[in-house]
Amino acid sequence: MFGLVAGIATKFNTETIVLSLTGLAGLILGFGGMSRFGRGYDLFIGLIFTALGILGIVGALSLNGKLGIGLPAEIAGLSLAVLYNLIHTVLGLTSLNHGFKTAVAPTTVAVATPNAASVS
Repeated sequence: MFGLVAGIATKFNTETIVLSLTGLAGLILGFGGMSRFGRGYDLFIGLIFTALGILGIVGALSLNGKLGIGLPAEIAGLSLAVLYNLIHTVLGLTSLNHGFKTAVAPTTVAVATPNAASVS
């Protein structure tokens, strides 16, 4: 959704295309017969987005030039600007949260019925 909304509001660029495609792949893998791949996809994408977000945040920090590291403007089509780093980190952590959640077990109720021998 972030990629589509940003692409519609502005113009589509590599950032919005990557966000849109990863989100679309997540939706496809999360529904129907492909849902067994959804958890692995969430973990994989969550690790990538979280790592890039944290890397970008650390790269943007500069305490007298000792902590900041030189990074390119974007990695894998994702911008490393400060605002985008925060968005990538939140998206990554949210995806990791979905990937680590346990599957919901269906609730079942068993009702014992009296058999014919115990009724008489």
